[in-house]
Amino acid sequence: MINEDLERDMETGLKIVELGRSIRNAHNLKVKQPLNQIIVWSNEGERYLSRFSNIIKDELNLKNIIFTEDLSRYESTIVKLNFKTAGAAFGKLVNAVKEFVEHIPENLKKALLENGQLQIVVNTQTITLKKEHINVEYQVQSGYDMAGDLQLKVIIDLKLTSQLVNEGQVRELIRAIQDTRKKLDLPVEKYVGITISATDFSKEIIQHFEDLIKENVLVNQIRFRTLDNSDKHLEVKFGDEILKVSLEY
Repeated sequence: MINEDLERDMETGLKIVELGRSIRNAHNLKVKQPLNQIIVWSNEGERYLSRFSNIIKDELNLKNIIFTEDLSRYESTIVKLNFKTAGAAFGKLVNAVKEFVEHIPENLKKALLENGQLQIVVNTQTITLKKEHINVEYQVQSGYDMAGDLQLKVIIDLKLTSQLVNEGQVRELIRAIQDTRKKLDLPVEKYVGITISATDFSKEIIQHFEDLIKENVLVNQIRFRTLDNSDKHLEVKFGDEILKVSLEY
């Protein structure tokens, strides 16, 4: 028997990943580049989505995930008058209604969006402002981006710290080493040694993430020395530098 709640939550989890990838693609952020966090809002609440937290973080290469029922900390709602519908509804009052909408208090804005309509007084006349009379835009604070709809929204923190950038570069190095192992058709259980020709700056970054490299590649030793063109090596872009990397097996 299929657990319908579990199936629905799995579909929501997949959609969260799809929305997250769309944000990454829009900002040309490779999946190897880790990001700090994703904020997830669902009109059904968190439910049991947290059971998929690790999968979502792994798929999108994120450090943290936050489920929230209130996006007000992260987004602002902008309402503007829809002149096409409002003009037909309010006639000569339309400019006065526009003025009201531009300065609408937050509590009245919330009531309008939640109830679909709001009674207001303009030029001593009581009228009913409806949701169809306005256009709604959602904005997130600088350094974030959002994707989704009225049922599900995700917001990703796009700010890159030096630590995140360095890890992203190391993960690209790991990918290059893994690709080379495959091209060499090395047995999956075979350990290799790695020699890297790098500046002191890059060497320090790589050494900081040495455990990450060893977790992802079967490496028994990482050495640093100058490699010349006579040494068999691959070249890997590492920030503004080109590393020379040699595998010993």
